[in-house]
Amino acid sequence: MKVLIELPRTDYDNFLNKCVVQTPEYALLKNAVIPLEIAGTKQPMITILCEEPEAKYLLATADALHVPAIQHVRRALDIFHLL
Repeated sequence: MKVLIELPRTDYDNFLNKCVVQTPEYALLKNAVIPLEIAGTKQPMITILCEEPEAKYLLATADALHVPAIQHVRRALDIFHLL
């Protein structure tokens, strides 16, 4: 079963910008689904589908980089563990 992480665009961009290009977390973030932005609509949610160990890795990375994305990754893992 996969973990579905949803991040607001600003948190996603902030997280991605703090990652080094040649790292696993950068690759995971770059494989996200980014919807088209339509003027006048709310901020789109970026979706990352990954395995549980990858989500835990993203959580540890978000914590180390002190990015707001940590709350969204933690929530996705919490939901995953309820299933």
